[in-house]
Order: sequence, then structure tokens, then C-alpha cells
Amino acid sequence: MNEFFFEITQSTLDNKRIYFSSEHKHLFPDKLGSRKKGDLGAEVEFYVDGTIVKTDIRENSSLIISPRKSFGSFLKNNKLSVGHKVKVKQIGENQFALEPM
Repeated sequence: MNEFFFEITQSTLDNKRIYFSSEHKHLFPDKLGSRKKGDLGAEVEFYVDGTIVKTDIRENSSLIISPRKSFGSFLKNNKLSVGHKVKVKQIGENQFALEPM
């Protein structure tokens, strides 16, 4: 399966959201949501810290996509700070695991 890495930024910590480069959107469902309320994309599952987070992926801009749900507990539980890297590993069609590095 596919995998890629992203780096924790100050924006990640401030907003409790994880952000991916739009170059990875081919790994996610064809239907992405937008920032508009109610404009949801297809559901994906993220396996984090022994739990499943169900959400969709939205296009934030032409450069960035992100899961709609907050990942504050993931960031806190793993004591992630600016510069830490996280691996996103595809484990199924619309299933991904987040692994702090």
C-alpha cells in the first residue's frame, strides 16, 4: 500500500488539524469536500492510537488537503511538536494509519 509523511507545523498545533500536500489527494476518495459547511466528501477512516476516526477529506486550498475532524488528542497523546514527522500509511481502500515517527 501507499504511504507518505507530513510534518507537524505551528498551524497544526494551533488548529489541532493535520494537513497534507494536495499531491497526495490521489490516495483519497474521488469526492473531496470543501471548506463550505455541509459540502462533505466520501468517508475515510484513520486508525490512530488504537481507535478509528471517521471523517472526510476536504480541499483547503490548491496546495493543501486535510481531514475535517480535529486530531487534537492524537497530537497531545503522542506529544507531537513543530518539526515532528508523522507517517500516513494506506491500509485499505479508504483506510489509513497515522504513525508518529
